[in-house]
Amino acid sequence: GLGTRNWQDETFEGAETISGEYYKENLFVRHTACYYCRLGGCGKIFKGRGTVSEGPEYETLYSLGSCVGIDDAEYIVEADRLCDLYGIDTISMGVSIAFLMECYEKGLVSKDSVDGMDFSFGNGDTVIEAIKKTAYREGVGDLLAEGTKRMAQKIGKGSEKFAINVKGLEIAGHSPRALKSMSVGYATATRGGSHHDSRPTYEYGLKDKRTLEGKAKIAVDSSNWTTIGDSLIICHLMEKVMGMFLSENHVAMVNLVTGFGIDLPELTRIGERIYNVERAFNIREGFSRKDDTLPWRIMNEPIKTGGSKGAQAKPEELEKLLDQYYEMRGWQKDGRPSKEKLKELGLEHIIDDLY
Repeated sequence: GLGTRNWQDETFEGAETISGEYYKENLFVRHTACYYCRLGGCGKIFKGRGTVSEGPEYETLYSLGSCVGIDDAEYIVEADRLCDLYGIDTISMGVSIAFLMECYEKGLVSKDSVDGMDFSFGNGDTVIEAIKKTAYREGVGDLLAEGTKRMAQKIGKGSEKFAINVKGLEIAGHSPRALKSMSVGYATATRGGSHHDSRPTYEYGLKDKRTLEGKAKIAVDSSNWTTIGDSLIICHLMEKVMGMFLSENHVAMVNLVTGFGIDLPELTRIGERIYNVERAFNIREGFSRKDDTLPWRIMNEPIKTGGSKGAQAKPEELEKLLDQYYEMRGWQKDGRPSKEKLKELGLEHIIDDLY
């Protein structure tokens, strides 16, 4: 699915005109690379609305495209450029604008309260202006800068039911309704609705994505692996540790640099240990199982159209996945890493913070 108009659906009628193929055929300027990249070329520069910009990539096509109802690729290039310029995450920016657009559509906010702007879905000029206002916290930008969780708290009127975030972080463009590993992956992610904790890579290749079988394991394994990728400062786009697997190549990287002499099982254990430390930090700060949840809309409103029509992350399914996930992790029913698991990972020193 492609989150559309604040995830009211997951099939976007304008997908063809914001697709990677469209950008390549109509707006491509040249390849580019991150500084000192030994491979290079995975970055691309595109033209749009009188300017050029590196990107956008998939998440931005979703967040500043389908999620806000924009099917004009050049608007997305400009929106992406502005977010890069101001240092704003494109996912949170786009999803926050989409949330306000739905509030506007439902009459929960007046035109006067949003600086007289037309926050209808598909209004590219409004998206561009909203990004600028958010960067400087001017007018309605002061509200948008809060993100969807706090925006819903301020607006009220039932808007929390379509505030698309987990633990305050807006979710990425991988469907938690159609992809069950992402249901539990988003819900348990230590930083909130991140696709850089657990990854959907394996699930995309499965024939039956709607069963729960094996999905919690995908979330556990991929989140352990991505912590290693983060720790090794490996490119998330070019390196398969990002949600796919660890290999002897990664072991060699560690040993050549550090001289530790570890093997693959130990490297895997390191990833697990890192993730448990992150979890323990959250538990110490007051998080628990109740926070391992998904947006109300995702759990209660099924996908309306397309190949995944009818899919949703039902609350009872999420509870089953959480039980499986916690058991695989060696955590308690309430989401705390067990004393035994912490001792197994050499983390005895943080037990007192949790018990």
